[in-house]
This record gives sequence, C-alpha cells and structure tokens, in this order.
Amino acid sequence: TEVFLGSIPREASLDAAVRWGARALYVQGDPEAALRIFELVRQRWTKHAGKVELPWAHFQLYRALAKTRRAGGDDWLEAREILTGVVEAVDRTLAFPPENPVIRARRWRAEIIKSLALNTIGYLDRQQGRYLEAVDRYRDSAMLQRRLG
Repeated sequence: TEVFLGSIPREASLDAAVRWGARALYVQGDPEAALRIFELVRQRWTKHAGKVELPWAHFQLYRALAKTRRAGGDDWLEAREILTGVVEAVDRTLAFPPENPVIRARRWRAEIIKSLALNTIGYLDRQQGRYLEAVDRYRDSAMLQRRLG
C-alpha cells in the first residue's frame, strides 16, 4: 500500500502533463506544439518511468500519436517503435490477476491504452501498404474495445 500510495502524486503529475500535450494535439491541432510539450515531459520523467509504468505508457501513446499526426521524416518509424513499447508495458500490467479494485482499475486502463496503441499500429500498417497486418491490428483493437463495453 505504501508503494502504491507514494506513486499517486507522481502519476497525477505525469497525467496532468500528458493532458497539456493532448490539448495541443487535439484541441489546437498542433502536433509540433504537442511534441515540444512531450519532449519536456520525457526529459523530466524518464528517470521515474519504472515507478509509474502505466502512466508512462499512456504518455508514450500520446507521444506516438503526435508523431503519427505530424508524419514527417522518420516519425512513423519512431511512432511504431514507441507503440511496440507501449504494448509491451501494458502487457506487463495485464499480467497481474485482477484480485482487488485497484488492480482491476489499472487493468481496465491498460486495456484502453493497448486498444488505442494497436489501432494506431494498424493505421501505420495500412498507410505503409501492410494491409493484412493492419486488419489484424484493427481486429485486436476492436476486440479489446468490445470487451471494455
């Protein structure tokens, strides 16, 4: 409990920072501004990433979404690498049995993050002509979203 309660301020701070980047990306439609915010967040939070793995995965998801939206240079390649890491981190969270409400809530959040990551990987596959892989990713994402309700 001490370890969990000690992580709440870190998680809340990281989530608040992610929301600022998400606003720049979706409300302002400015992936450049979002990536500048996410770079500051990355510099500040990298050393704490292991202590807040699920919020870090959430942050990385939005960072990849901003790169996908900007779509310049190696952005799609970098986004794919980030998203692969997001799926791996989320799978570690999903490995815990849902034995109490806190873990069930974390698993629910992890499934949402995973479904969005898989959907974005599917988008990248489709944009790069990997249609069969895209269908697989979209299907996996849709199955997770259906289970969530």
